[in-house]
Amino acid sequence: MTFSLKTLLSTPRNHTDPVCMNPSGTKQEWGDFLYDVNRYSTLIKQTKQIYWAIACNDSYWFAVCLFAVLNSNCKPVLLPNNQEGTLNQHSSDYDSIIGDQNNNFNINVSTEKLTRTAEYDFKPVNLSLEIIIFTSGSTGKPKKVVKRLQQVEAEIQQLEELWGDRLNNSIILSSVSHQHIYGLIFRLLWPLAAGRLFYSADIAFPEELKFIADANYLYTFITSPSFLKRINSEEYISNTMNNIAVTFSSGSELPSDTAHKCEKIFSSQVIEVLGSTETGGIAWRQQNSLSKIYWRSFPCVKIALAAQNRLSITSPYLETAEPYILEDSANIIDENLFELCGRLDRIVKIEGKRASLPALEAQLNENSFIESSIMMDMESHNRQSVVCIAVLNNAGNKFLQDNSRRSLINRLRKYLMSYFDLIIIPKQYRFVQSLPTNSQGKTILTECKELFSKQIMEPYLTDLKEDDLYLHITLEIPQDLFYFKGHFTDSPIVPGVVQIDWAIMFARRYMKLSDLFEKMENIKFKAVIKPRTIITLKLNKSVDRSKVQFEFSSDYGIHSSGRIYFKN
Repeated sequence: MTFSLKTLLSTPRNHTDPVCMNPSGTKQEWGDFLYDVNRYSTLIKQTKQIYWAIACNDSYWFAVCLFAVLNSNCKPVLLPNNQEGTLNQHSSDYDSIIGDQNNNFNINVSTEKLTRTAEYDFKPVNLSLEIIIFTSGSTGKPKKVVKRLQQVEAEIQQLEELWGDRLNNSIILSSVSHQHIYGLIFRLLWPLAAGRLFYSADIAFPEELKFIADANYLYTFITSPSFLKRINSEEYISNTMNNIAVTFSSGSELPSDTAHKCEKIFSSQVIEVLGSTETGGIAWRQQNSLSKIYWRSFPCVKIALAAQNRLSITSPYLETAEPYILEDSANIIDENLFELCGRLDRIVKIEGKRASLPALEAQLNENSFIESSIMMDMESHNRQSVVCIAVLNNAGNKFLQDNSRRSLINRLRKYLMSYFDLIIIPKQYRFVQSLPTNSQGKTILTECKELFSKQIMEPYLTDLKEDDLYLHITLEIPQDLFYFKGHFTDSPIVPGVVQIDWAIMFARRYMKLSDLFEKMENIKFKAVIKPRTIITLKLNKSVDRSKVQFEFSSDYGIHSSGRIYFKN
């Protein structure tokens, strides 16, 4: 049974029923919640403002502010996050701000305990009221989406019918933000409607989950693939956590190996939920190792195929009864089961060749060195190409440690060339500890692109060796080196003055030389250095530390050489 959002505040309920638990173990009761909603409703009504941005880090105060706004017949605005820059960027999207961060908001909530009134005269909330939600901006500028309360209520009722018995009286923990539709419904509104206790703080790290889950309670965990991957890799979570009754994951597809390992940790299969801010929940699945796992649509969601095998849905979670066509290619198994076959909006053309970025990612992720990856198409030097950001596993990191970066890239390129045309193989690579993701586990493409757009001022060092006479530094010239801009547009080369600067920089970095440059002599430039060339910088280890002789060479011969003098 769930309470309707319409009459949630006005339906008689025991005032001592617990609503929320904070990190100190203190519980907020239903009477506290009603009192806080009432006092902030009064303040909101006095302002005559309609659109209210809610900026609360604490989930209890977020819920209070949300229902205070709704009870005032106003419209809540949920921004991607509560950062000052985001609030300023979206200032035209709201009239006022209410929050818990004491940032000179129009209304700052107070945690001060006051004597609460016994009864409140709450009226039913209008279910046609709009909640303004901004998507996280994973692909660029955040997108404004309008959801009506009646759409949200329909989804809550469906969730309770499917899994209410399994959740039972568990406490709701979450690593995902209440500012987004998944966290808003699963973390806050569903527990409030079903009378379940929710935890007020984010679970930001796996060790927090372990610490909390050791307590004598039963929990439901609302999370994302990015968090579960970290649990999968954390050695300190080595024992099963039997008091996690149900684990939900949404934001992207959960890798099968992570799903299977999490099943061992939680002693139950993770429930993956497919959906979006625009569509609400679409389908769910639980992976096992015995058979191919298809997505199962929610009972009230009807699935079909549109042009180009796009997945099409009709759902009570949508604004209209018209079909909503997604950018996902799908294969329908029966009226309820389907499989996803990749994003159609991630099919790009590279010099006339069609390239499926999801297919490239899926194949690279099968490589024995790769944990996860993201592919993007980018323009460089007036040419479109695919670039790759990859997270290495233990074997990949060991190979990189024992070999050069170029050797690793060559291995990955050779691997991909067994499956794809050379023209669509990634031209540039970045190796990172983890892919940039938001709290929903979705990859932040803007941050990914910044890894390639940052000004690269020096070559990649791939190897360093020394003998009695010389220091040998192996370098890879980046394709997107800053100094290629305008030097030259159609045929970029490393400027001679930059080569001299690199010789000075590496000499100071690895040899104890004075910082004061004096002069240079016998400088010779014999061959140009082009993008992606592997070069060796040889520096002599002279006893006289006032000078150094350098030489840049490659398979093409000597590129440049000379002597540089430093003041003692």
